Amino acid sequence: MQDSYGALGPAEIDKLRRFPCIFAYEAFNKLDPRFGLIRDVTVRQDEVRVDYELHELDTFLTAKQLEDMMFELEISKWELNRTRWAVKDVDLPAELNRKCIALPRCSTCRAKDQPQGPSVRRRTLFPWRGASLC
Repeated sequence: MQDSYGALGPAEIDKLRRFPCIFAYEAFNKLDPRFGLIRDVTVRQDEVRVDYELHELDTFLTAKQLEDMMFELEISKWELNRTRWAVKDVDLPAELNRKCIALPRCSTCRAKDQPQGPSVRRRTLFPWRGASLC
């Protein structure tokens, strides 16, 4: 994944905007993860700002289901114990469909194609220098 997305140039960022995303809390919070989309990524010196949008779905993963699906979603044992972001080589809609969770039709669309329903826009900064994508 580092080779495919590590440069975080315009082409890589455009690809990231097309992926459905799981936004999970650190495990000790015991809070259910959220579904969302990355809207933009900005790289400045040794930080990355990720602009993202969370969407309310009628049915999505619970914290327990996320824990139970760690193998299927390529989440390592300690990944949910720290704040981070990662790109995984996983077909998220297919894996969630096996759990009877359907993502909105536009979950893999460009930013201009909004899924229906309420959403929340947020920004988060991450350290970048020396970071790696899983």
